[in-house]
Amino acid sequence: MEFGHFKLRGAALAGAMALGLVLAGGAGTAKAETFDECQGSIATVGFELDDVTFVGHGNDEDGIRRTLDNASNKLSLAKFADAIQKLEDARTKLVELRDAAKPKIADATPDDGIDDIQEVLNAIDAAIACIDALALQSL
Repeated sequence: MEFGHFKLRGAALAGAMALGLVLAGGAGTAKAETFDECQGSIATVGFELDDVTFVGHGNDEDGIRRTLDNASNKLSLAKFADAIQKLEDARTKLVELRDAAKPKIADATPDDGIDDIQEVLNAIDAAIACIDALALQSL
């Protein structure tokens, strides 16, 4: 279950960050994440999504972009878990589209040596990590 994998990864990340703060002697030595940085991370997902070609009608792309907007809105309300859930939903949908028997997304520039779909997934992971860190700071 991919959702469980990422939920566990997020919990493990939060635990590791908390341990790092304790070992480092407090929050003063750790990089503080801000709402703006995390909003920027979500925006980066949208920019990376521009490098992916959606096959067929645009409903899938529109739905993923709406999910990113919802994640941004949840973050602005400091609903960290909800924002992360929206990002995980977008990730799950992208993987589903990529791994379908007839893939519904493709790398827009397959000859450049960069897996653009993986770049979107990496950007989602970075946004989740940012929000995890921000949530940890707010405890």
